[in-house]
Amino acid sequence: MARRLDRAAREDESLRLDLAGLAAGGRVLDGGDAPLVFALGSSAVNLADDFYVVSAAIARKLKRRAVLVCGSHNDQVKAIEPGDDLFIIQYVAYEKLFPHACLIVHQGGIGTLAQSLRAQRPILVVPFGFDQFDNGERSEKLGVGKYLPRKDYNIARATPIIEALLMQPIYTKRAQEIGKLIQFEDGMGNMCDVVERVLADTAKHK
Repeated sequence: MARRLDRAAREDESLRLDLAGLAAGGRVLDGGDAPLVFALGSSAVNLADDFYVVSAAIARKLKRRAVLVCGSHNDQVKAIEPGDDLFIIQYVAYEKLFPHACLIVHQGGIGTLAQSLRAQRPILVVPFGFDQFDNGERSEKLGVGKYLPRKDYNIARATPIIEALLMQPIYTKRAQEIGKLIQFEDGMGNMCDVVERVLADTAKHK
Protein backbone atom coordinates (compact mmCIF):
# COMPACT_ATOMS: atom_id res chain seq x y z
CA MET A 1 0.00 0.00 0.00
CA ALA A 2 2.82 2.42 0.91
CA ARG A 3 4.49 1.81 -2.43
CA ARG A 4 1.22 2.49 -4.26
CA LEU A 5 0.76 5.79 -2.41
CA ASP A 6 4.38 6.81 -3.04
CA ARG A 7 4.01 6.08 -6.75
CA ALA A 8 0.76 8.05 -6.88
CA ALA A 9 2.49 11.04 -5.26
CA ARG A 10 5.33 10.94 -7.79
CA GLU A 11 2.90 10.66 -10.69
CA ASP A 12 0.85 13.58 -9.36
CA GLU A 13 3.95 15.77 -9.22
CA SER A 14 4.90 14.71 -12.74
CA LEU A 15 1.44 15.59 -14.03
CA ARG A 16 1.57 18.97 -12.31
CA LEU A 17 4.85 19.80 -14.02
CA ASP A 18 3.49 18.62 -17.37
CA LEU A 19 0.52 20.96 -17.08
CA ALA A 20 2.71 23.86 -16.04
CA GLY A 21 4.91 23.34 -19.09
CA LEU A 22 1.89 23.11 -21.36
CA ALA A 23 0.34 26.31 -20.05
CA ALA A 24 3.62 28.15 -20.51
CA GLY A 25 3.96 27.21 -24.16
CA GLY A 26 1.62 29.04 -26.50
CA ARG A 27 -0.88 29.72 -23.69
CA VAL A 28 -3.33 27.40 -25.44
CA LEU A 29 -5.14 26.64 -22.21
CA ASP A 30 -5.67 30.25 -21.18
CA GLY A 31 -8.48 32.08 -22.93
CA GLY A 32 -9.84 31.61 -26.41
CA ASP A 33 -11.60 28.60 -27.84
CA ALA A 34 -10.61 25.14 -26.67
CA PRO A 35 -7.98 23.65 -28.99
CA LEU A 36 -8.04 20.55 -31.12
CA VAL A 37 -5.62 17.95 -29.75
CA PHE A 38 -3.68 15.52 -31.95
CA ALA A 39 -1.84 12.70 -30.17
CA LEU A 40 -0.57 9.24 -31.08
CA GLY A 41 0.13 7.46 -27.81
CA SER A 42 3.43 5.67 -27.22
CA SER A 43 3.79 3.47 -30.32
CA ALA A 44 2.14 5.10 -33.33
CA VAL A 45 3.98 8.34 -32.52
CA ASN A 46 7.15 6.60 -33.72
CA LEU A 47 5.79 6.18 -37.24
CA ALA A 48 3.52 9.19 -37.63
CA ASP A 49 4.75 10.02 -41.15
CA ASP A 50 2.68 13.05 -42.29
CA PHE A 51 0.06 12.77 -39.51
CA TYR A 52 1.12 15.97 -37.73
CA VAL A 53 1.62 17.99 -40.91
CA VAL A 54 -1.86 17.03 -42.09
CA SER A 55 -3.28 17.71 -38.62
CA ALA A 56 -1.80 21.21 -38.48
CA ALA A 57 -3.21 21.97 -41.92
CA ILE A 58 -6.67 20.75 -40.87
CA ALA A 59 -6.64 22.90 -37.74
CA ARG A 60 -5.68 25.95 -39.75
CA LYS A 61 -8.27 25.25 -42.42
CA LEU A 62 -10.91 25.14 -39.68
CA LYS A 63 -9.36 28.23 -38.03
CA ARG A 64 -8.91 26.31 -34.79
CA ARG A 65 -6.05 26.37 -32.34
CA ALA A 66 -4.32 23.03 -31.88
CA VAL A 67 -1.96 21.09 -29.64
CA LEU A 68 0.24 18.47 -31.31
CA VAL A 69 1.87 15.90 -29.01
CA CYS A 70 4.68 14.54 -31.17
CA GLY A 71 7.06 12.69 -28.83
CA SER A 72 10.78 13.12 -29.50
CA HIS A 73 10.35 13.06 -33.29
CA ASN A 74 10.95 16.65 -34.25
CA ASP A 75 11.55 15.52 -37.82
CA GLN A 76 7.84 14.75 -38.09
CA VAL A 77 6.85 18.35 -37.36
CA LYS A 78 9.69 20.35 -38.90
CA ALA A 79 7.65 21.05 -42.05
CA ILE A 80 4.93 22.77 -40.02
CA GLU A 81 4.95 26.56 -40.20
CA PRO A 82 5.11 27.83 -36.60
CA GLY A 83 2.47 30.18 -35.25
CA ASP A 84 0.56 31.24 -32.16
CA ASP A 85 -2.33 29.03 -33.23
CA LEU A 86 -0.29 25.83 -32.86
CA PHE A 87 1.51 24.43 -29.86
CA ILE A 88 3.82 21.47 -30.43
CA ILE A 89 4.92 19.56 -27.35
CA GLN A 90 6.90 16.34 -27.00
CA TYR A 91 5.21 14.86 -23.94
CA VAL A 92 2.31 15.73 -21.67
CA ALA A 93 0.00 13.80 -19.38
CA TYR A 94 -3.11 13.10 -21.41
CA GLU A 95 -5.35 13.20 -18.36
CA LYS A 96 -4.28 16.81 -17.82
CA LEU A 97 -4.43 17.91 -21.46
CA PHE A 98 -7.48 16.15 -22.90
CA PRO A 99 -10.14 17.86 -20.71
CA HIS A 100 -9.01 21.20 -22.17
CA ALA A 101 -9.63 20.06 -25.77
CA CYS A 102 -12.70 20.60 -27.91
CA LEU A 103 -11.97 17.37 -29.80
CA ILE A 104 -9.23 14.75 -29.70
CA VAL A 105 -7.74 12.97 -32.71
CA HIS A 106 -5.72 9.90 -31.76
CA GLN A 107 -4.66 6.42 -32.83
CA GLY A 108 -7.15 4.49 -30.73
CA GLY A 109 -4.74 2.68 -28.43
CA ILE A 110 -6.61 1.46 -25.38
CA GLY A 111 -4.81 3.77 -22.95
CA THR A 112 -5.23 6.87 -25.10
CA LEU A 113 -8.82 5.93 -25.80
CA ALA A 114 -9.59 5.53 -22.10
CA GLN A 115 -8.15 8.96 -21.31
CA SER A 116 -10.05 10.61 -24.14
CA LEU A 117 -13.32 9.02 -23.01
CA ARG A 118 -12.70 10.11 -19.41
CA ALA A 119 -12.18 13.65 -20.70
CA GLN A 120 -15.74 13.61 -22.11
CA ARG A 121 -14.65 14.96 -25.48
CA PRO A 122 -15.67 13.74 -28.97
CA ILE A 123 -12.93 11.85 -30.77
CA LEU A 124 -11.68 10.88 -34.20
CA VAL A 125 -9.83 7.57 -34.13
CA VAL A 126 -7.13 7.10 -36.79
CA PRO A 127 -5.81 3.57 -36.17
CA PHE A 128 -2.26 2.51 -37.01
CA GLY A 129 -2.42 -1.16 -35.97
CA PHE A 130 -3.25 -3.87 -33.43
CA ASP A 131 -6.51 -3.39 -31.47
CA GLN A 132 -6.86 0.19 -32.65
CA PHE A 133 -9.10 -0.71 -35.59
CA ASP A 134 -11.57 -2.49 -33.35
CA ASN A 135 -11.40 0.30 -30.79
CA GLY A 136 -12.18 2.84 -33.49
CA GLU A 137 -15.19 0.92 -34.74
CA ARG A 138 -16.50 0.45 -31.20
CA SER A 139 -16.06 4.17 -30.47
CA GLU A 140 -18.11 5.04 -33.52
CA LYS A 141 -20.84 2.58 -32.49
CA LEU A 142 -20.88 4.20 -29.02
CA GLY A 143 -21.58 7.51 -30.71
CA VAL A 144 -18.64 9.33 -29.12
CA GLY A 145 -16.91 10.05 -32.41
CA LYS A 146 -15.81 8.73 -35.77
CA TYR A 147 -13.32 6.24 -37.15
CA LEU A 148 -11.10 6.97 -40.18
CA PRO A 149 -8.51 4.53 -41.55
CA ARG A 150 -4.94 5.87 -41.48
CA LYS A 151 -4.64 5.66 -45.28
CA ASP A 152 -7.61 8.02 -45.59
CA TYR A 153 -6.34 10.57 -43.08
CA ASN A 154 -5.76 13.55 -45.32
CA ILE A 155 -6.98 17.12 -45.42
CA ALA A 156 -9.80 16.43 -47.87
CA ARG A 157 -11.23 13.45 -45.97
CA ALA A 158 -10.57 14.36 -42.35
CA THR A 159 -11.50 18.05 -42.33
CA PRO A 160 -15.26 17.62 -42.91
CA ILE A 161 -15.37 14.76 -40.38
CA ILE A 162 -13.73 16.85 -37.69
CA GLU A 163 -15.95 19.79 -38.55
CA ALA A 164 -19.06 17.60 -38.23
CA LEU A 165 -17.89 16.25 -34.86
CA LEU A 166 -17.49 19.82 -33.63
CA MET A 167 -20.74 21.17 -35.05
CA GLN A 168 -23.11 18.34 -34.13
CA PRO A 169 -23.85 18.45 -30.37
CA ILE A 170 -24.88 14.79 -30.23
CA TYR A 171 -21.22 13.69 -30.21
CA THR A 172 -20.31 15.92 -27.28
CA LYS A 173 -23.45 14.85 -25.41
CA ARG A 174 -22.70 11.18 -25.92
CA ALA A 175 -19.03 11.64 -24.98
CA GLN A 176 -20.13 13.31 -21.74
CA GLU A 177 -22.50 10.45 -20.94
CA ILE A 178 -19.85 7.78 -21.48
CA GLY A 179 -17.14 9.82 -19.77
CA LYS A 180 -19.18 10.21 -16.61
CA LEU A 181 -19.69 6.45 -16.43
CA ILE A 182 -15.96 5.82 -16.78
CA GLN A 183 -15.02 8.46 -14.20
CA PHE A 184 -16.88 6.52 -11.53
CA GLU A 185 -14.83 3.40 -12.23
CA ASP A 186 -11.79 2.67 -10.08
CA GLY A 187 -9.91 0.58 -12.61
CA MET A 188 -6.66 0.35 -10.68
CA GLY A 189 -8.40 -0.39 -7.39
CA ASN A 190 -10.59 -3.05 -8.99
CA MET A 191 -7.57 -4.69 -10.61
CA CYS A 192 -5.67 -4.75 -7.29
CA ASP A 193 -8.68 -6.32 -5.57
CA VAL A 194 -8.86 -9.07 -8.19
CA VAL A 195 -5.12 -9.78 -7.97
CA GLU A 196 -5.28 -9.95 -4.18
CA ARG A 197 -8.24 -12.36 -4.32
CA VAL A 198 -6.43 -14.60 -6.80
CA LEU A 199 -3.29 -14.62 -4.67
CA ALA A 200 -5.31 -15.40 -1.54
CA ASP A 201 -7.15 -18.27 -3.27
CA THR A 202 -3.87 -19.65 -4.60
CA ALA A 203 -2.34 -19.57 -1.12
CA LYS A 204 -5.32 -21.44 0.34
CA HIS A 205 -4.90 -24.32 -2.10
CA LYS A 206 -1.18 -24.80 -1.62
